[in-house]
Amino acid sequence: AAAEGVYPADRRNRAFDRISKELLGIRKDERYEPIDGPKAPLRVALWPYREKEVPVSIHVADSFNDRLRSALVRRARGGLGRRPYEIVASESIAPLIERMDQMLALSHADRAILIESLAEAGARIDILVRGEITREADVVTLSYVGTRRDAVEVSQSRPRSIRLTASEARDGDPLLGFDQAMKLAARSLHEQVGGMSELILGGIRYEESGAQPEFGVYLQRELSSNLVQLAIHDGDGFLRGEALVVEPALFPAGKSPTSRWEAEAAALPQKPHAYALVGSYWVLADAIDVQLALIGSDGRAAGSWDGQIRRGAQISSLSLLPGEDLSPLRETDREGPVALTLLSGKGEDPLYHFGEQFTIRVHSDADAWLYCYYRMANGDLLQILPNPHHRDTHLRGGYSYEIPEDASSKDRWIVEAPAGEELVKCFAVTRNVSDELPGKLRGQSLAPLPKGTAAELSGVFARLPNAHVTETSMLVTVRE
Repeated sequence: AAAEGVYPADRRNRAFDRISKELLGIRKDERYEPIDGPKAPLRVALWPYREKEVPVSIHVADSFNDRLRSALVRRARGGLGRRPYEIVASESIAPLIERMDQMLALSHADRAILIESLAEAGARIDILVRGEITREADVVTLSYVGTRRDAVEVSQSRPRSIRLTASEARDGDPLLGFDQAMKLAARSLHEQVGGMSELILGGIRYEESGAQPEFGVYLQRELSSNLVQLAIHDGDGFLRGEALVVEPALFPAGKSPTSRWEAEAAALPQKPHAYALVGSYWVLADAIDVQLALIGSDGRAAGSWDGQIRRGAQISSLSLLPGEDLSPLRETDREGPVALTLLSGKGEDPLYHFGEQFTIRVHSDADAWLYCYYRMANGDLLQILPNPHHRDTHLRGGYSYEIPEDASSKDRWIVEAPAGEELVKCFAVTRNVSDELPGKLRGQSLAPLPKGTAAELSGVFARLPNAHVTETSMLVTVRE
């Protein structure tokens, strides 16, 4: 495709002629007998595009198939192929496709399943040709694969890029359907990384809030499923689907990441082709803007994708926004003389479910005294450190600490209802200020602090004399 460049609109028939030549250039296989007998021509059918799978209007997509069908008929009729072919009229399989659509999700079915299902439905087809369209601005790229009824891929066209006319570009909807977006994103990410041995679910978050509403969780699940199916179908030699899509594990000893991507990467096994899936999304008037990345164990983005998803019926029942906006409590997060990293056992701004064990990992690059608070989904604020059982909160620079210290003890934390967004807020101070804090903040009780205390914390620590403060927080999304 690179050598041929982009075909202008008035020369696109040449592109379809070359595609037809590649699709019908099939060597004779003595082991395969055509469905109508050994001397009969191979019957070839062209699979129609589905509206939610294409980045142009269905009318434009159908016009591409019409041009290709005409090119296939010319090539088969002219005897230019390596063996006789018969191009099946689309009208003859349309009723079968409609019947199949009621029985299985055609947009998720691979080529082998489609041709097998067509055969079971009574279609007399030897080869099913299925196309894929991607789009970048006013240029679309088309590629096609021919699959025999015994599930063997017998032909494939090179990608061809075609420039849309002005009317076609306007007619095409720039917004993607959800299923279409998942398919395009998965294919793009898969091709960029070239194979996966393990996929870590790092979270799809709302804007910069750190929260993972229902939409983000659903998007992550559907995208990871598409990635796994691509890896298995393409036979890349790595991911085989055996529980290799996992949530982040506890970070290896000695790891002290300082950013979300580094945090996700720190949880990865130290082997090639292990990636963390992370992303963010923004809610627009009629669309959702999505940015996704696959992060390698070196902390770098090995693949990325962004696009806009139409706010359609499929996602209308999902919550797009956090249940509560905790950003005001994070606006005062600031750097100070101490580099303070705050993470959970699942990374930065994690998602936890009821019954899971929750831990916090803190790392400081210099000696400091730590004061931490936990704001629950029901609005209660608890003091984590110091507390009646743990008065000394001194941190040694360069070391990582887990809270609680012994996760197997009776003091371990188990995530419970209610669901929602919760917040861990920590302050690293260059000296011990426990005796100078208001009485309610000295950690003398495990009971919830008075209402309104969360909003006062930053001001209290900022006013401490002769003390330098670093303030940071971590949002925790809790789901049933």
